[in-house]
Amino acid sequence: MASGTVAVLCLADPLEDEDVAQLEFAPSRILPGNAVLAFATASAAARTVQELRARRPFVRAAIDMAEVFVDTQGRPTIDGLEVVDRALRWASAARSGELLLSDVARQLLDRTGTVECEPYDPDNGVYRVVATPQFHQLVPLPRLLASTDVHPFVNRYGPWLALERAWAASCTGERRVILIEGEAGSGKTRLAAEFARRVVTAGGIVLYGGSTESQELPFQPFGEALRPAFEALLQAGGSQPTEPPNLVDVGLVLSPLLLLIKNRRRST
Repeated sequence: MASGTVAVLCLADPLEDEDVAQLEFAPSRILPGNAVLAFATASAAARTVQELRARRPFVRAAIDMAEVFVDTQGRPTIDGLEVVDRALRWASAARSGELLLSDVARQLLDRTGTVECEPYDPDNGVYRVVATPQFHQLVPLPRLLASTDVHPFVNRYGPWLALERAWAASCTGERRVILIEGEAGSGKTRLAAEFARRVVTAGGIVLYGGSTESQELPFQPFGEALRPAFEALLQAGGSQPTEPPNLVDVGLVLSPLLLLIKNRRRST
């Protein structure tokens, strides 16, 4: 029986069969339960995690390398390997949206320039993937939502699950609107703030705007929400005033608003 090296990708939350069928890089082996996948290279495993994040933004994963036996059909034997158990423990300990790597996997990915890493557990040779700076990182989380509360956040399972489902749907290209209602002091702002911080850690863009009865300005909520985004785009456009911001980034911010205006015109 031949032997070879594979990248073992372990997930804290198993995939659905539909998710596996849609993967760009076909795994060379999948263990029952769809939580452990083997790939020919560490790069393919890392890109698969990036692909999954588009549909499952809070995916927790770990990648390690293993020397394995390969059967006559070219499938690696990964059942019962210590490396699998170890990577599964790493994935379970990872935070929402986090990818952890062994030192060997990190070195292989460093050669290809696929990811950037930082130490996570140096004593055990574990590293955390650092997200490449994107537009969402240029727009800071609004101050009202960024402030933390000393009191525990509890008893919000139902509303939180609704927000999770809406966010997951939006990551696949769908559009969702969530309205939160409740009596004064019931925790509406706290719920929005907690989820906003989670979305940012998963690579989302959070904008915030509001209006009051005492001060009425045309499109005030939209102006307050979009102003920080435009300021960030202008700063990211370069030090020279002649360098325009990326129009694709502008589209990320404006597309929901333009769709709203378009639908409003149709209805009137």
